[in-house]
Amino acid sequence: MGDGSILRMIYRVLENREARKVEGVWWEWKQDSDTGEVYLKASMPKMVQEIKEVYANAMGHLAKQAKTPGFPGKCLRKATEDEAEMKSMEYHSIVGKLITT
Repeated sequence: MGDGSILRMIYRVLENREARKVEGVWWEWKQDSDTGEVYLKASMPKMVQEIKEVYANAMGHLAKQAKTPGFPGKCLRKATEDEAEMKSMEYHSIVGKLITT
C-alpha cells in the first residue's frame, strides 16, 4: 500500500466523519478525555487474528501478552537446525503479515 492510497483511505474516513471500515482498516473517531482533542483510531482486527492463528499453529500455543517485545537482561538462544527448518515458513508468514500492515 503506497503513501497515496493511505492518504486516500484517511480522506474517505474524514469526509464521512463516522467510524467505518476502509480496505481492511477499521477507523473510529475518538476524543481524549483529558484534553478534549478529537483523533482517529485505526485497527486491523482481522489481520491481528490471522497473525495469532499462524503463531499458535506454528508454536502449538498462543503467544503470551507482553507490554514489550523483549525482556530486559534476557537473550534469545540460537535455534537448532531442526527448529529453524521446521518454523521457517511460519516465521516468514508472520513477518510478511507484519510488514504489510
